[in-house]
Formats: sequence, C-alpha cells, structure tokens
Amino acid sequence: MKELKKCHRVHFIGIGGASMSALAKLMLSRGHAVSGSDAVRSGSVNKLIKAGARIRIGRYLLGVHTSELVIYTAAIAGDNPDLVLAKKLNKPIMERAVFLAAVAAEYNSVVAVSGTHGKTTTTAMLADILIAAGLNPTVHLGGHYSKIGGNLHIGGKQVFVTEACEFNKSFLHIFPGIAVITNIEADHLDCYGTFDEIVRAFTQFAHQTKKTVVINADSLKLSNFVSKAEIIDTGLSLDNMFSAAGPASDRDGNFSFDLFNKNNKLCRINLSVAGRYQIYNALSAAAAASALGVKAEIIAAALEAFSGVDRRFQEIYYENGIRVIHDYAHHPTEVRAALSAAAAKTSGKLYCVFQPHTYTRTRNLMQEFTACFSEADVLYLVPTYAAREAEIPGAGAQNMAEQIKDVAQVAFFEQTDELCQTLKNNITSGDTVIFLGAGTIDGIADEFAKYLRQTP
Repeated sequence: MKELKKCHRVHFIGIGGASMSALAKLMLSRGHAVSGSDAVRSGSVNKLIKAGARIRIGRYLLGVHTSELVIYTAAIAGDNPDLVLAKKLNKPIMERAVFLAAVAAEYNSVVAVSGTHGKTTTTAMLADILIAAGLNPTVHLGGHYSKIGGNLHIGGKQVFVTEACEFNKSFLHIFPGIAVITNIEADHLDCYGTFDEIVRAFTQFAHQTKKTVVINADSLKLSNFVSKAEIIDTGLSLDNMFSAAGPASDRDGNFSFDLFNKNNKLCRINLSVAGRYQIYNALSAAAAASALGVKAEIIAAALEAFSGVDRRFQEIYYENGIRVIHDYAHHPTEVRAALSAAAAKTSGKLYCVFQPHTYTRTRNLMQEFTACFSEADVLYLVPTYAAREAEIPGAGAQNMAEQIKDVAQVAFFEQTDELCQTLKNNITSGDTVIFLGAGTIDGIADEFAKYLRQTP
C-alpha cells in the first residue's frame, strides 16, 4: 500500500462517527481530497462538508470509484454498498483502527488513553496540559471538546494523543510510547465473551507499549501488567507513584486534592468538574503529562481550568431552581457515578432519564443495571439505542423497566413528547433531571430543555 501522504483521495465509510470525522478532518488539513458516506446527517458531517469534504447520506459510489484509499468503521455492515464496491474494484481498504494506528505511527511520541470509563475526559485533560506546556500535540478525541474546536486538535508532528478504544480489540493496532489504562470492567462482551478475555487484551496493550504505562491501581491488579515499559501506578494511597491525598469536595461536587509523586507533595489541584471519579481521570492525565516532562504547576493550572467535554456531565439548563444535565454514561458503573455526582448538586428530587445502549450490553449487564439507579428518586426509560445491533428479544428498555420496577420508581416512555410533559408536570424548584446514555438521548435532553424554556 502507498504511504498515507501519497494517497491523495481518501474515502470514509461512516464518516460521521466521532473518530472517523476527526481522521477525515486531519486528512483535509493535510491537503487530501476527502469523500465519504454515512447513514445520517449530523453536525460532524455538516462541518466536514463546510471544510471541503464531499459527503452523501447513504451510499456514495462516485467517491469509491475515484478513491485511492477507503477507510471504513467496524460499525459498517459487510453488505454496505460502498464497501462492497471498494472490494470489487480492489481498492486499498483499511479499517478505522488500522488507519488510526498508521496515522499515529507518523509521530515521534504517541500517547494512547484506554480503559472502560473516562477515556474522553482523560484525553481532553491531557490535551489541555500538553497545550499549556507548549508541546503542541495533535489530539484525536472521541467526543466534542469546545476548547480544542471539536474532536481534533491539529498540532505539530512530535506528539500525538489519542483515545484507544477496546471495542473489537481496535486498540491493539497501536504501539504507543505512553499508554494510559484508566480502569477495566466487563463491557463489550459481545466482542470478548468473558471478562478474562478483556483483561488479556488490556494486558497485551500494556506489553506492546514502548516506554511508560500509567495504571489506576485502585481499579486494576498490577500483577496483570508486567511489562518491559515503566509502570506508573496511580490512586488515592501514597503507596502509589502518583497519588491524590486529602480529597475534598465543594457544594457543587467539585473535588480538590494534593498531588503526590511518591512521598513528595507537588501541588494542590482544584478541579472544576463534578464527581469523585474525576480525581482518577486527573491523576491519569497528570501522570502521563509528567512522563512527558511537564512541570507540576502547569499540570495544576490546566486541570483547574478544565471545564469538561460535551455530553460528560454537561449542564444544559438551569432556571427557576431546576437543573438539567446530560451525561454519556451507559455502563452501570458510569451510571452510578453520574447519579452520585448529580445527587450532590440536588436539594430536591433527582429524576433520571436513561437510554440503554445496545441490546447486548443490556442483556449481559441486566443484573448490574437493576442495582445502579439507587440514587435516583424517579427513573424514566426510553427506547434502546441499537447502534450496530438488531433487536434481541428480552433485552430492551421495556424489559429493563420490568426488572427494575420492584427496586425503583420506574416508567417507560415510547414518545418524547409524553416524557417531556410528564417531567414538566412533576418537577419543581430544587429538582435535577439527568439524561444518561451514549446514543441519541442528547437530542431528547435538548428537546426537554427547549420545552422548559417555551412552556410557562
């Protein structure tokens, strides 16, 4: 295959995805002719079109015909017309994760952030630190972060920072200089089958890291991660190489802590984002930045200024004492953490609206889901976001509601307008409504906030 720089015309199948749109934007910035297709028109697609990409909703066979390289996402079905044609024409084809690894290999220093939870926030925190330190990183993010202009920050060719997603073992294509493993839990069992297989994949990721592996020791067994690379453990205990001592929260649920390197206090870090789990994200980012030589005072200032990534505990409405928050949480552990953070900010009732993400996750973690909503006073469920999956009988949102009804006040809503009306009729000053999920629920949250503004 040609070197990437010699493939002038690049076609992306599923171009609107978080990672795909960032990679397409990067190719545009390098002067490549970019085309693409996607099933739906989104904000990411519109921005790419404005930047010069040729995109069609549905198939875009013309782009395939003229391309010199075709990139596809793993979410694309094998019978996708663009993909079928690309194979028929013997076009060079790369899966997104392979392409991302090829892009990363062009940089002198690669930092890859992995883990079941916290990847996007930790990557964004690290990006802020490295930008503040003058390292001019190029950053590939799995979410929208307004401070860097979206999901991509184009910097120099020295440092490349990227999320490394474990879905479909895609992160194993990357051989980073520095790896971050925020935590490991049972997820994507449709790909892995067992939790032990997940651990083995992360262990391999650590083994193929060249210099430094940053590990959350409060979540992981260090014995699983014997590696040629240096292991930096983080956690709340001073026994760790990097630790957070004396954590305390303000009335908004924002935590502060003393950052220690071994037994030496480096600085006090005052976070501006809510949730105890943010301590661990900040520790991971601080340890990775330190491995790149960034000083403690720069780390502290950047973390204090960090205001959060879109769809990560994002407050979208606050009027008349009523607060509306949206968070990307779609795994039981994430749900529990988001609800805990929301409860700390709520003087009245806490309403949770949850959209299950994929039938396989719902089926495989149903027992965990029945126990993770305990801090919500009222739980409303909306139809499952299927993503790449076909419906699985017994694993939908209505089935989840049936499982939970004996342990929580729960109701299922098929229609958004009925949900909005019910919420509006019940909430009062001091209450919080938090919308949780990784699918289309952000649109439902925005619609509810708009409904509140328009309805007396």
